[in-house]
Amino acid sequence: MKTIIIVENGNVEQESISDILSQHTENYELLLTDAELASIYIAQQANVDLIIYDLSSAQSEQLDNLDRVTNLFPYIPCIAVIDEERGAQSPEVHTGISLCLSRPLKTAELQQQISEQLNLATSGQVRGIPI
Repeated sequence: MKTIIIVENGNVEQESISDILSQHTENYELLLTDAELASIYIAQQANVDLIIYDLSSAQSEQLDNLDRVTNLFPYIPCIAVIDEERGAQSPEVHTGISLCLSRPLKTAELQQQISEQLNLATSGQVRGIPI
């Protein structure tokens, strides 16, 4: 069973990532939090396979928290979820995340990207070393 930390900002206007994942048949252990410190503690204590960070109402504090998490745990893939209007030029792309998805989320696309990130995490691929 794969363990996924979901850091959500409590935005009630949009469908929760945990709700989307709970509808799928895959067996994931979902650890939910809305605080960066809790996500760091969970990642230190549990064998975490993926972090999903919801930045749909991103503020500079959330970006700093995401940067801190990805720096502390560079070996854990991280998916950032942003609002559609922010686009690929947003600062999230440069924080060490593995993938950036835009809201509104499509269940099939989210599930596919999670599967790909989890498979990459277990394949032993080395990143960031120049050939």
